[in-house]
Amino acid sequence: MTKAELGDYRRILLALGRRLRGDVSCLTGVAFAASGGKAAPASSDPSEWGADAYEQEVTASLLHNKGQSLKDIAAALARIEDGTYGRCEECDQAIPKSRLEALPHARHCVRCAGNLERLARSARR
Repeated sequence: MTKAELGDYRRILLALGRRLRGDVSCLTGVAFAASGGKAAPASSDPSEWGADAYEQEVTASLLHNKGQSLKDIAAALARIEDGTYGRCEECDQAIPKSRLEALPHARHCVRCAGNLERLARSARR
């Protein structure tokens, strides 16, 4: 991969990280506003507590996923710095540019990612 291509991916990753941090900030603000800044249900009506709990669970899940994506982006930026960006961490083959364009923080080629996902699914059973 050329220095120019690495620079392009670095800019893409940095922009994606900024956007995700904004999303996290917004979601955190919404979560605190919805609960009145408290862990207790926002409504005093018990019939609405289930909806409040569901909204909080969805928000917590979104925050977790975005947080994981931010960690993945930071790891990809580190791989750019250490010269391993664009190589599969399992088989050490080049990750196709089409995959990096779709998922710039990809750590694995499609084949290895599929194998790892199958292993994870079978471990959950």
